[in-house]
Amino acid sequence: MNTGWLKTAARYDAMPLRERWLVALRLVAVILWAAYFFCIGPALQRHDAAERSIAEAQTRLDDIQTQMTHLNTPDRHPDVAARKELSALRAQLD
Repeated sequence: MNTGWLKTAARYDAMPLRERWLVALRLVAVILWAAYFFCIGPALQRHDAAERSIAEAQTRLDDIQTQMTHLNTPDRHPDVAARKELSALRAQLD
């Protein structure tokens, strides 16, 4: 391993300054790409999926709240008719 590293370092040192900069820029680009591909990209995908899930849950919650509001109005309550009928029957019995 050490001899391979020394050979690579010698080849790098033998390059002109312009080529050294290009090799260094390529190395930085590869490191940044790998970081994005393995770390940042999957995290962004999980974040987007979580945002979609939250938006869907919020939509369902809004629908349920609308239904509850609609059902809790006095005219639309499901027990109103039954309560009126029971009141009428109690009035007849008394």
